Amino acid sequence: MAPETVPIRACDITQPKSERSYKATNVISKLLRVVGAEVCSFRRNHQVAYRLVEHSRNIYDAINARIHLVDANDSWEDYEIYTQAIDPLEELLLKIVPAVFDERELNHFSTSSWAEYVRVTGQWHENTLAIRNCFRDMRTKPQFQALMGTLMDDEPEDDVLRACALDDLSYMDYLLRMIGESVQQIADLEPTVKGCVKKIADGIRKTSDLQRNKTGKHTQGCQELNMLLIQCAQIASRMVVMMVDASVSKGIRDSLMSDISLWGTLAQLVIDIYSFMVSQLIPKDSKRTPGSYAQTDIMIIIKFKARYDEVVKMVDKLPVSNLARVGFVYVTYSSTPLQVPSVIEIPQTYSRLLPLVGEIDRRYHAQSLLLVTLCRQATSSLATRSSICSRNALERALDQTIAALEAAGRHAGSWSGRPFNSTRTNSTPKRNDCREEDAAAQDSIDDCARLYERSVEELTACFQIMDIQNGVDHRERLRQARSKDDARVAEVNEKLAEYEHPSAVEVTVDIHENTRCGQKIGAFLFDSIPSTARLEYLKYIIVSQLEGQASAQSGHFELEDGGNNQSASLSLDSEVKDAIGHKGAVVFIVHQSDKNFLSEGLSGCEEQPNKQLEEEEEECQECQEESGGEVK
Repeated sequence: MAPETVPIRACDITQPKSERSYKATNVISKLLRVVGAEVCSFRRNHQVAYRLVEHSRNIYDAINARIHLVDANDSWEDYEIYTQAIDPLEELLLKIVPAVFDERELNHFSTSSWAEYVRVTGQWHENTLAIRNCFRDMRTKPQFQALMGTLMDDEPEDDVLRACALDDLSYMDYLLRMIGESVQQIADLEPTVKGCVKKIADGIRKTSDLQRNKTGKHTQGCQELNMLLIQCAQIASRMVVMMVDASVSKGIRDSLMSDISLWGTLAQLVIDIYSFMVSQLIPKDSKRTPGSYAQTDIMIIIKFKARYDEVVKMVDKLPVSNLARVGFVYVTYSSTPLQVPSVIEIPQTYSRLLPLVGEIDRRYHAQSLLLVTLCRQATSSLATRSSICSRNALERALDQTIAALEAAGRHAGSWSGRPFNSTRTNSTPKRNDCREEDAAAQDSIDDCARLYERSVEELTACFQIMDIQNGVDHRERLRQARSKDDARVAEVNEKLAEYEHPSAVEVTVDIHENTRCGQKIGAFLFDSIPSTARLEYLKYIIVSQLEGQASAQSGHFELEDGGNNQSASLSLDSEVKDAIGHKGAVVFIVHQSDKNFLSEGLSGCEEQPNKQLEEEEEECQECQEESGGEVK
């Protein structure tokens, strides 16, 4: 008997790799847990969203690592690097929260009316752009590049485009499946309309296959064309689904099944987009880089968008209820060392400042950074203002600032959980307990506020005694910093208000070769993941941790107790809680003999001659000649 395989504990992308955590990053931690729980339930935009959360987690870990370095070596450079990264990461995660909440619930085919479908389609476009732009910002912001250093990829934009391409191709496949399944149910479809529907499906399929075979050539222009093509597929799929929906009136169904002009216009647009994509990814000009766009190409894309708008206007004229117009949304500080000569002895208390900041909650984060900056400025001036009065004033200011920072760090535990603990729980404290807790928290806040104000008063007096002229009202700067902190806390509370975390489940995934009866090559244990997570999410983590990613990428899930039943195969859209059954387990089949286009994650693939693509190019040229010799 073969030895039993011990499951390897799998790491959730929202779980920090390091056990270090600090109060300065508690908002980021909160946002990561919430966004991650939602993202793993997505039906679309999987690859971009998973990478966004994973990269956010890596930045969060890097910030905490820098805080640890400051604790150990009192480095001003490390202090500057991590403090400048906290706000941008919070802002990006807060910015993406509405789209993440909305995207999880969007389902194009569960809508009850065409008008609602139009709204959902437009919302999909906005959410997709928001998620992708957030990921792009996260990959390119200089604050994060300084923080991560060599951990950043050499070409972050390529990483973004690869992830976008994976999501686009996956969604195209889904829409094609919906079109195909619905058309098979229509017996009396007008032959010309049926031919147009076939051309639309073929055009989308060929565009998808073209990009799968031309990996490494994805550009921003390709992304725009993909989104436009997906919108065409969304319209086509919805109209085809309505044809077989008995709840739709017969008059509307008859109109959809016989409008040759509408279907012909939509089919020609899809064909022309595909032809243009071929010309971009397989250029005849050897001097031209595949995927590059000239000014004339940009104008062609703009015309495609205008033609899409015309298709929407044609759908407007159909007898569907209250159709809204589906418009295409066009997407369109330095680290200088402390300047104090070695002959001047720096007050020992100064070295205690930097490590304290990492232990302070978000409510006093900006205010703490201000106090530390002022203390550093005063200490740097000690070389030219080294009188006894100046030193005494500086030491008083440092002592008062340390007292304020220590108080904020010490009392944070009594109130830090309250502002950010807006998620629902099963246990609700008694009203009297809440009042007592709120009163104690407010007392702590008031005490800290007074200490910070005294620190600014001492620093202002210190600047006057040391004759440091900077023309700035320190009291006003403290008020501004306090407003910034309050605004950030309020924003977090507002966006996460009433959020309810999904329950967590434990899942074991057994890995087998080729079939359920094949060799068991491993197992993973997910000790706590959201029950609403989809199998697509489990696959993403499994593929990233298996050596043979090419084989794993083409794998599929089956029920743990499915036997030889073909229906045991599970859709990647299935929720984990429904897939694991009472045993809390699921099987993942790795196809060792398969070669899949995703084997390298759409990266690093060498271009190979492809006869099929040449044939498709010739076919597109024939289409162009039939339509007047040019792409419209």
